[in-house]
Amino acid sequence: MIVVTGSEGFIGKALCDHFSTLDYRLIRVDKENTEDAVESGWLLDQESDFWRSITHVVHLGAISDTRAALEDVLEQNLIFSIKLFEICRKYDIPFIYASSASVYGNSLEFSETKIRFNRLNYYSMSKSFFDFYVTGRMNELSTPVIGLRFFNVYGPTEYKKGGMASPVTTLAREIILKKEATIFDIPGEYSKGRQSRDYVYIDDVLHFINHLLNKPPKSGIYNLGTGLSTSMNELVKVLSDELGISPKVSFFSPTQSIIDSYQLYTKANLNLNKNSQLPTSRVTLREGIQRIHKENMFGLIDG
Repeated sequence: MIVVTGSEGFIGKALCDHFSTLDYRLIRVDKENTEDAVESGWLLDQESDFWRSITHVVHLGAISDTRAALEDVLEQNLIFSIKLFEICRKYDIPFIYASSASVYGNSLEFSETKIRFNRLNYYSMSKSFFDFYVTGRMNELSTPVIGLRFFNVYGPTEYKKGGMASPVTTLAREIILKKEATIFDIPGEYSKGRQSRDYVYIDDVLHFINHLLNKPPKSGIYNLGTGLSTSMNELVKVLSDELGISPKVSFFSPTQSIIDSYQLYTKANLNLNKNSQLPTSRVTLREGIQRIHKENMFGLIDG
């Protein structure tokens, strides 16, 4: 039996659907009871017999909204995560959890071997804190514990994340609806659409996590990206090609608070993955956009 937290979120729901096709037995957990999921507090209240029936925990549940209140972010992303991790440690349950590439902040070094404390926003702070907590206990573990630093994951139904969706989805929707593409103009090297991201398609993420269940590497933190970085200008060009729309591109200056919390560049370092013989990304950005558009899954009736 596999526990998946965050089962109603973008990645969590896609993972549960994928696991269901493989006939895995699941317990879906989210912040509230739903038709398909139990509430996260219920999970922590379970007794030893329950936990001895669990083969893996995949902990994806988190508050990813960078505008959320500090106390809410710490309660869910840090305190709940620590309690769940300690339960798994007690019962020797393999534990896979979602870290984030946001912990790298505006460093240009994206190596997992250096644990970073990033203050860009409360979300990245909480992820940094939990990484510190887990890595400080790696030598005490008897079963695999694996943190995944997700880069920009995109795919069908991501539009449901609203303002927290990746630039792939937000720009696609704007281009389809308004025939426009609005991009931050942040002073310096990354001005006028030069900001750049590593975008990884959801199917590659699902394949990666399933591989971890069956062939876990050494306990540690691993990047989950493509090792490629695409600027906003390049992204608009690919979206324009695939959507068949030539948008009017405009730039605007965000507030200083946004600038202070904004990652200008990301690109996964995959050396550790290669050395650990972990799967590589198979879907290019163009192919991923083609799949979403073909399935009309940018969340627009006329998309």
